[in-house]
Amino acid sequence: MTFKLNWSRMKSFALIVIVIQLLTMAFFIASEYAVTSQDRTIFLQINPVDPNDVFKGDYVILNYDISDLRVYYFSSEDAIPVTNQQVYVTLENYYGYKTYSASNDPISNKFPNLNDPAKQVAVKGVVRNANNDQSKWDNRSTNVDIKGIEESYGENYQINMEYGIEQYYVEQGKGGEIEEAIRKNPNQAFAICKVDKDGNIRVTGLEINGVNY
Repeated sequence: MTFKLNWSRMKSFALIVIVIQLLTMAFFIASEYAVTSQDRTIFLQINPVDPNDVFKGDYVILNYDISDLRVYYFSSEDAIPVTNQQVYVTLENYYGYKTYSASNDPISNKFPNLNDPAKQVAVKGVVRNANNDQSKWDNRSTNVDIKGIEESYGENYQINMEYGIEQYYVEQGKGGEIEEAIRKNPNQAFAICKVDKDGNIRVTGLEINGVNY
């Protein structure tokens, strides 16, 4: 029995495989970087942690001012977040400053009603560590606001958050340079982020001492 290769059929099959791979790559790139006209651009203050991943290329690991929240107010005991819980954090642009930071009442279990949508934005995140000591709740003070709603104040709840923006990939060989720039300019290091209408946030660039990366 003789076996003859059908080169035309093999070429067609190889072409189909290549097209599928390209479409798959395009899908992931589009889902990662797609920007809509409704997305809000905000700047976040950043702090470096550590650079270099050999397999994926260079990246910088970023820690933010909004990564560690100190919360004094919860509307009820049920509103106190626990570790691994998804929550929304309200960020606010105070006094026209460049960056957004956590509002006075930042944590919500559901998408919050923003008091000032022009200056506020809600972002989705996950609680990685919640210092929710019951004794702090037991020692809380209460107050009734002007709407007759009882507010409760803890002593000082510290909540560590992750938003999915803790890694930012950069051009090969640039990770160390960017880390050094952040260390030298800690007050002028910002992440440029896009936030969509559902609170999903992603990093689109870095600005360090006026230089964009």
